[in-house]
Amino acid sequence: MKISEMTEENKYFSFMRIDGHDKKLSTDNHSAIEAGINYLFLTNAGGAVAVLGFLGSQSSGAIPWGPLLALGFFGVGVLLVGIIKFYRFSYFSAVAHDWSANAALFYDDKINFEELVKRHGLRRREPLWPYCVGYFSFFCFFGGSFVGLCLLLVAL
Repeated sequence: MKISEMTEENKYFSFMRIDGHDKKLSTDNHSAIEAGINYLFLTNAGGAVAVLGFLGSQSSGAIPWGPLLALGFFGVGVLLVGIIKFYRFSYFSAVAHDWSANAALFYDDKINFEELVKRHGLRRREPLWPYCVGYFSFFCFFGGSFVGLCLLLVAL
């Protein structure tokens, strides 16, 4: 049934169902992204700690280039996770601020409900670069792991 054919009661329940589903999808999406970011931090930081532990156990004064390269990969991965965390904090703070400001305009009867929803929809689109940074952090983990594996195989 099209919305133009619905009674006001059906429109209300349809809106509530769509809104509830949208909130659930948004919550699930944010949870999945946060879990991924935490995973990237844990793996890159763990790799960096392992390399630092190895370097600390070396008795010679010269530091081999291989572990430093692996440490560089893991360090860049941790740095990129920090960039993603800061971006997400800034982005969602701005979204919340804009929503509050626009809701105040709605309650002051300066904009209608459709304009409120339209303004919120314009702000919700996230750029692609944070996802690319996340994937690059993931590849940094593989780069550091690959260097470590190669050094291990050469030592055998």
